[in-house]
Amino acid sequence: MTVSPSSKASPHLKYSLPSTSIPPPSPQTKSAEADFLATVEGEISFFRSIMRARPVGLHHHFHILDIQNAIKKDTGRLLHVESIWQKLQSCYDLDALDAIVSAMYTVPIRHHRCSSDTSQPLGT
Repeated sequence: MTVSPSSKASPHLKYSLPSTSIPPPSPQTKSAEADFLATVEGEISFFRSIMRARPVGLHHHFHILDIQNAIKKDTGRLLHVESIWQKLQSCYDLDALDAIVSAMYTVPIRHHRCSSDTSQPLGT
């Protein structure tokens, strides 16, 4: 069955397709989310979630989504990603953490001889 964007949802569908555009948070929402992250419940959930998914490294944007989902699971509140980034930046120097993580995964290039470069057969 093919569903076109202009067609109406049929009654037998249990869910509607998600919207692709998420509006940015309003200033009141940002303030409310920042206030929540400053509460004991919000901070416990926030720090517990960053222990599970550290928001540094190559996939830090995906880790932020994991943090967002963990906070929602713990508290029932869905926070905007921008609020989570602001809380992280207020607690940590994210550029320094990214530099540390990228330095850990920088592997020096070593030149190895290929088996075709040797005059002896392999296994001897």
